[in-house]
Amino acid sequence: MSFLKRKEINLSKKSANERIDGFNAIRDDISEDQEAVLTIDDRGTIYDCNYPGVKLLDCLPGELIGKPVGSVLPELTDIKLFQETLSTPKLLFLSRIGHHFEVVCISGARFTGNLFFSDMKNSLGQHRLRVVICPVKQANA
Repeated sequence: MSFLKRKEINLSKKSANERIDGFNAIRDDISEDQEAVLTIDDRGTIYDCNYPGVKLLDCLPGELIGKPVGSVLPELTDIKLFQETLSTPKLLFLSRIGHHFEVVCISGARFTGNLFFSDMKNSLGQHRLRVVICPVKQANA
């Protein structure tokens, strides 16, 4: 492993811990193996959510459908999601560097998550953005 890669890993771990401590509440019942998968349409509206996502985001099936993605991921409110028919480079960059996002459940509880983005097209040729939310557990002090 090169010196540069070692340095990047150390910096990302440090900044991740700093960001986690900055959020209001970290839910204790979140398991690292739970992953929410949201499908977002080109208007930034939640189009679909998987069952683990419903559990993780503390809502009923279908309760997220039609809501703006910013209601669950506030930081995405001010970020352009699509550039023509693909997700913007900024989203991919934030995902690659391991940026932690604040996730807000329907109940108002908050936790941090790593987000992974994937472009997709449905059978009608409409572009969608798949967002995978992986919870980040806070290290015990």
